[in-house]
Amino acid sequence: MGQRANLVIVRDGEWKLFYDHWCANRLDVELFWGPELAVEFIEQRKHVEDRFGWLDEVWCEGGAVLDEDTRVLTWFGGEEVAFDVPLRRALFELMANQWPGWQLRWATGGIAELGACVGLPAERFLTEREPDGAFTLLTEYPEDNDTLLTVRQDGRTLVAQICGEVDGLAAGSGLLPQLLAFPRTASLRWRGDMPTGGVHIDVEERGLYYWLANPVCAIERRVQAAWPGWTTECLQDRFEVHLGLARADVHLPDRPPRELYRSLLDTLRRCHAHERQNPARELAATMGASSINPWTEESRGSVGAPDRKLELLHALEKKYCA
Repeated sequence: MGQRANLVIVRDGEWKLFYDHWCANRLDVELFWGPELAVEFIEQRKHVEDRFGWLDEVWCEGGAVLDEDTRVLTWFGGEEVAFDVPLRRALFELMANQWPGWQLRWATGGIAELGACVGLPAERFLTEREPDGAFTLLTEYPEDNDTLLTVRQDGRTLVAQICGEVDGLAAGSGLLPQLLAFPRTASLRWRGDMPTGGVHIDVEERGLYYWLANPVCAIERRVQAAWPGWTTECLQDRFEVHLGLARADVHLPDRPPRELYRSLLDTLRRCHAHERQNPARELAATMGASSINPWTEESRGSVGAPDRKLELLHALEKKYCA
């Protein structure tokens, strides 16, 4: 139970690691206000030791490396923005106003990418786990199919809207018959929200190309190792490259930028002043439990004056939504 995050400050060539048990799903809000408040938000926690404090790919649900030396913020987390690429890009545009002179980077490689920012090998964060290679087709609720599949074969590309986690491709090339068996059409108008991932298969060229919105550790090398004899490439979150490779008649949701900005600003207004809490303690009291995991107490609330945050959001609304 929790929303576990690793947070790192790099300063004068040294880095310090911090841990929060509950903030991963709100990092998009807490990091929004610029470097000064982001540093204050991170450093209100106690520094944790390197050998004890790092999470692995299973338990880490968000994190950030704020490098004051290079002026680069690398992070992942949040809720909607973790799965919605256009919404996340709009968030980065809004964030850039508060982070002038900084590079803002989305950590597609998850906690392993954050570790790489401070020189740690990916193996530090990886676990032995069997990938879930199950793809399916939801017929009762077709709008819940979240993966764009395109297959180029016999000189043409056919498309489908299916359900499955793209990191399941690490299960290997044995998935190919399953993927090729899905009914496909010459054109597709996407139903539901923006896809969270996509797969393009070029049968003749033995090429496998894929993208995904949510971070996954070491997916490139896992997929490459599982598809011997194939050219594999992770497109990160660049769904436009997938569409270019497919050269098919695919129509994805097209939301006006103003709509995305307004949605984000509304969320920021609702969530700009989060108070520290420990839901585990509240649940334990309800259930009559005598003890809880002490790590659940590692949590902090928002920082910064709420009225100034609201003023900033008003100014951004006038700039982007008028």
